[in-house]
Formats: sequence, structure tokens, C-alpha cells
Amino acid sequence: PLEVKVNTEKEIPVMLVNDEYERISGQIEMKLYTETKQEVAKSDETFSVASLGQQTVKLKLKMPEKAGNYWLYTYAVQENGEKTLCRRKVKVVE
Repeated sequence: PLEVKVNTEKEIPVMLVNDEYERISGQIEMKLYTETKQEVAKSDETFSVASLGQQTVKLKLKMPEKAGNYWLYTYAVQENGEKTLCRRKVKVVE
């Protein structure tokens, strides 16, 4: 898992790949949850990726004050409503 320090702001890169023949655009929504699904942080950013292209978007996320295991959910929400989800474990340490 990704390991980060408590109470810090972390810049997290999100790589988007467009395998379609049309430009896609929308919103990246990043949320950090406790293991019991309580949201503790969130960030969002717009994106636009050319046809058959790729783009890396960096989002800043404030880490919680409490050490422990968390889940990072990152959604790419296109303007047409299509959503892609990426989940990753995050360990917040002292």
C-alpha cells in the first residue's frame, strides 16, 4: 500500500488513458475512507484527454491526523456520466 505521514498534504498523480477515438473529459473525484467507509478527505479536478491519448492529473489530498489503514477511491467521471473507479490501500503512519 501507499504509505503517507499523518496530517500532511500529499500530491497524488492519477494517470488517465483514453482508448477511444473521441476526446473524453470530466471530473476526477478522489476520496479517502476509513476501513468502515467513513469519508475523511476528498479532492477533485477536471480532466480532458485527447483521442487515444493519456494525461496525468495531480490531486492534493490532506491526510488524516489519525494513523491507520485507509482506502483511496479515485473516480474518473466523464461528462456523459460514465464512471471508472480505481481503489488503492493507503497506510497513514506517525
